Amino acid sequence: MLTPSGPHQKLRSSILDKLKVLKGGLTNSKDSEGHASFQDARSEGIRHSDQRHDTKIPHPSTILHGVEVTPDQQPVEPPQSKPDPPAVTTLLSCTTNQARLTVSPSSSQFFEGDSVTLSCEEDDSSAGWTLRRNTSKQQRTQCGVRWGVPADSSCSISYVFPLDSGVYWCESREGAISNMVNLTVSGGSVILQSPVLPVMEGDDVTLLCQTKTTPSNLPAAFIKDGVFIGKETTGHMTIHHISRSDEGLYKCDISGHGESPSSWITVTVSDEPTSGAPPSASTQLILTLVRYLVVFCPYFISTLLMMSLYQCKATGKVTTPPTES
Repeated sequence: MLTPSGPHQKLRSSILDKLKVLKGGLTNSKDSEGHASFQDARSEGIRHSDQRHDTKIPHPSTILHGVEVTPDQQPVEPPQSKPDPPAVTTLLSCTTNQARLTVSPSSSQFFEGDSVTLSCEEDDSSAGWTLRRNTSKQQRTQCGVRWGVPADSSCSISYVFPLDSGVYWCESREGAISNMVNLTVSGGSVILQSPVLPVMEGDDVTLLCQTKTTPSNLPAAFIKDGVFIGKETTGHMTIHHISRSDEGLYKCDISGHGESPSSWITVTVSDEPTSGAPPSASTQLILTLVRYLVVFCPYFISTLLMMSLYQCKATGKVTTPPTES
């Protein structure tokens, strides 16, 4: 094998050196590109990882019924009860078309399975009175909507449950309401039959402690505001000439059967005068007419006299009394 010498050797060495430099550059370039690719891939992975870690996790308080609520959104509130009608409308409705709620049988407590009828005794049937109630599960529900059978201005419940316990009232289309009654349905074996409506001061009020089984007139102990007030052998207690001091929370207890729920008895004082009957409508009308006449007549008579004197003076018929000489 011939070995180049002289200029050829120098040329060969120069070419080999350039090839080495070129090879090293390519190797470094590949390493740089690989390192850059690795760095890019690593950066991309970190960026994706950061994006995953930066994902917003909703706070439990921002979850409403399984739906995320953004900060600028507000949870939808449940529908509120019907707003109160204007004061003037309510006043006119209450004074012209008032209704009174009655309960049959007249009691504030019932056994489960009893039947109850509520009626709106109204002055004007055109007001459109309906029965409504508030219970532990429902608010302002109308008779015929998941409870009761409506008929004109009354509502019948053929079979009452403890969930029917609540406050009942009549309501007109204008928003006027009647008196409210509180009914309690007991799933136990003892109830206290007491007046469901307020009683007048001075009346006699009878309380009946009754069991669901026969005989129902067993000896019973009566409690008012947590204090024992007496025991009756027949289960009846009569409060003679009831007064405001008798107002309170009553219940009864029958040994071996249990205790009744509590019911509030309200005592009202009559504003009517006790002596004499109130004047009738015709008498009040006559008195009002006389009062207007008494006030109007003097002005009318004085006006006529003034007009008469003016006319006489204008025609010259007014005579002056003679003067003494």
